[in-house]
Amino acid sequence: MVTAPQHAPLKRVSNGSIVVFGAVVALWATFFALAVASPGTLHDAWAWLRGLPLVLELVVWLLAFPWAISLAVWESSWADWLQTTLIGAFTLFWTLAFFPREGK
Repeated sequence: MVTAPQHAPLKRVSNGSIVVFGAVVALWATFFALAVASPGTLHDAWAWLRGLPLVLELVVWLLAFPWAISLAVWESSWADWLQTTLIGAFTLFWTLAFFPREGK
């Protein structure tokens, strides 16, 4: 008698990881939309972040590190190609880091 091969049960991705990934993508999309349509808004966001009391600034850096470091690069005097490369790398790395994976 021949039996069909047994397949491992499919593991599901948690809803929470999908929501977090969606938020990460939405924040990156907002960052790039502002960079194109309203660069002054990114400048204002950087000024706001730098104007916070030190403890609050550290909290924001911890909670929004990828976007805070991208703002820092955006506001730097570095060459445009370097800014674009770094922000693109941050975007790729952090988006992949938050990509939903199967549960254990």
